[in-house]
Amino acid sequence: MDTACDRFFRTTELVAMIAMLLPKKAIVHLMLTSKKLNKISSQYLYHTLDLLYHHKALCSSPDALLAFSLQSRTVRDITMSDAFFFQYYRGILALQDLQQAASSSSPFLPSWLPPTNFRTSFVVPFPPMSNLQAFSCAFDRYFRSETCAMSTLYRSGGYLAQICFTVQLSPHLTRLTLHSLPIFCMGDINLLAWTLSGMSQLQELRTSVHSTATVLDHVIPTIFFSLPQAIRIFYLHQELIFPEDEPQATGTALRIIHEPMKRRQEPLLRLTGWHVETVRGIPIDTLRSMIQQCPALEEMEMPKIPVVDDDTRLKLAQFIIDHCTNLHTVMQYDDTHDLQGEMAIFLMDIMPRDTLRAFEFREIVDRSGELGDAILRHADSLTTIIIQYAELTEDTIQTILVNCTALEVFDVETEAGYYSDGEMHLENLVAIPWGSSRLRTLKLIVNIGDMNILRSPIYLRDAPVVLSYEEKEQMSFLESLYEQIGLLSELEHLSLSISAPEVPLEDEDEDDDLINWDRYVFPGMLTLDGDKAKGLPGYLGLLSGLNKLKTLQGFVNVSTRETKATMGWREVEWIKENWPCLEKAAFYSNTSSEVRPCFAWLGEKMPGLDMQSMY
Repeated sequence: MDTACDRFFRTTELVAMIAMLLPKKAIVHLMLTSKKLNKISSQYLYHTLDLLYHHKALCSSPDALLAFSLQSRTVRDITMSDAFFFQYYRGILALQDLQQAASSSSPFLPSWLPPTNFRTSFVVPFPPMSNLQAFSCAFDRYFRSETCAMSTLYRSGGYLAQICFTVQLSPHLTRLTLHSLPIFCMGDINLLAWTLSGMSQLQELRTSVHSTATVLDHVIPTIFFSLPQAIRIFYLHQELIFPEDEPQATGTALRIIHEPMKRRQEPLLRLTGWHVETVRGIPIDTLRSMIQQCPALEEMEMPKIPVVDDDTRLKLAQFIIDHCTNLHTVMQYDDTHDLQGEMAIFLMDIMPRDTLRAFEFREIVDRSGELGDAILRHADSLTTIIIQYAELTEDTIQTILVNCTALEVFDVETEAGYYSDGEMHLENLVAIPWGSSRLRTLKLIVNIGDMNILRSPIYLRDAPVVLSYEEKEQMSFLESLYEQIGLLSELEHLSLSISAPEVPLEDEDEDDDLINWDRYVFPGMLTLDGDKAKGLPGYLGLLSGLNKLKTLQGFVNVSTRETKATMGWREVEWIKENWPCLEKAAFYSNTSSEVRPCFAWLGEKMPGLDMQSMY
């Protein structure tokens, strides 16, 4: 009768699901347990590999490479450095040489593949990873320099040829990521396009290409019209190769020779994500011809186009909406054009009301408030607003927080004072209740008003402390802010910062030339109930509803003068009990900061908590 163990290991799908969740060490231990477990477990040891930075030990050990090569067909997902890629490529050719010698036949190698003239101390024959589903490789900038022995291979098109040849040996690829591909001529473009067109199962392509000025405008349309029908995500970042980096002479022995690609006519019915960043603007007619083939598009990077008038831009926006009826996410991570977000605003105005779900920008400058009006049209559908650097009016920020009822992510960098004309004043921030209780990410930079609370610390005054009318009003606004944040029970990531004051704090050392931001903290935020005897305020208890909080960033340093005087064991014990999911908190500005005993205890009780600032 079969044992339960035998029945379990015959359920291959369940074994695979469990094995892929195990760390490498656990799989090795299973392999050493018995021959049966070795046979079952060994195929999962190499299932997913990250050799981007951890390849040196492998490349320098013939035994390790040999063991890996014997399991090459079990690899499904690999990320590799260029150093390991060259080892892998030479191993494939070495295996073909051995097979040729054994069968007295000629190996099949494409005519466009360059000769291998780069030697190492050893080459381990390596079967192609024919069952690979995800492949990622990045070409190091060092190899592009003229001082490197590999630069000739890079500049002659040999590296691109090797990449294309290797990728073609993995016919089951669904995800392909290639960084820093060199494109020096139309032959290079045609070879890459021909390779992509043959990858019938490819669903996700992420690549960055370095193009010369002569072929710059041909790269994106040629690659786009060669994408296979299965493609879902298309990400392409383009950079210009400057004249001094171009090859001085093109050797015909190494130059890729390939016929032009036949342009695909069928639409990409599964393509939902368009993320294309170009050096020069895409001609309007070319862009239209590509958009026509994307009827299922849901996410779109705002395309860079030549300088045109508003009427032409508006017509293009209408064309996009007419052909991409499922569009719900607009983004622009290319900050070299349209910093006012005009194209995005046109799209948002034309789209049916309450269809936009996400708005993501690297940088946007909107001092007129037009963005706020566009966002208001989609206030009930927007879930994500991310802007890495924003110059927005205060009304726009308030419009978002008050009216966007479905908002889950508000991550907007509005650094007022030094960089932006817009500020979010504390009294306006809490004037009206926020519209969404679903926020999972919240990033706020606030002008809290009169900085006297920091310049003349109330926690150093003699008891009982009597607050002035202005101080009471300011603390009341702060209490309202903490109450509002405390209601966000779904919140996982919180960042609170104070906008830059125009003058240094009065209690700073006189010889300080710069403002030390690690000395600042939101008044009373990290103090539990205050000190009743001294009459000090404390609002930490208002944040007890944040039991899902994972990260706490911004002005929350616990080594400031205020927190040293008002924060101790009670607060630390409260954090442990009320924020059990906390993984990172900017309690200390650097690793050299002296950790107070109560926070050392917190680190012991919550060993997964990182208390260093990200900045």
